[in-house]
Amino acid sequence: MVASATVALGADLHSGLIDGALAVPPEPPHADSKPAGTSMVCRTTISGTWETGQTAVRVDLVEREGDGTARLQIFLPVGLYLQPGVKLTVDQGGPYRIPYVWCLTNACIAADLADPKAIREMESGQTLLLEVVDSNVLAITTSLPLNQFAAIHQGVPTQIFDQAIDE
Repeated sequence: MVASATVALGADLHSGLIDGALAVPPEPPHADSKPAGTSMVCRTTISGTWETGQTAVRVDLVEREGDGTARLQIFLPVGLYLQPGVKLTVDQGGPYRIPYVWCLTNACIAADLADPKAIREMESGQTLLLEVVDSNVLAITTSLPLNQFAAIHQGVPTQIFDQAIDE
């Protein structure tokens, strides 16, 4: 038997970049400055914080230019039961299971390819519901707002970084 609890978090939604030359959607702002042979990477992030302002949960949708797939990465606190992974639901839709892939000293990350249907649901949805299981085998649920997700995901990047990676 799994009991459940709900956790209330504040949420912040923003779009930025990770480990690439520029941020994507839809045309790169400075395409002429992109180093040859590099792909742009765009990260749209939804983060929930505790009342103290510390990040409690972060959901990243990561897309690489020229790659037809996207990746969901969910950062959660340590101390959760890893086997069931994370159950992600948009509004009252069907669940998506995201397995944990690694843990660090201060966070565990669940990640998988993003189902295109899930991305469309996030763009049109109102609430992203995350369910995890803690070490006492209790289901814990929290929700993050999606009311700005489509505009931010499809909009102009808010942060752009130009990073050269020597190989």
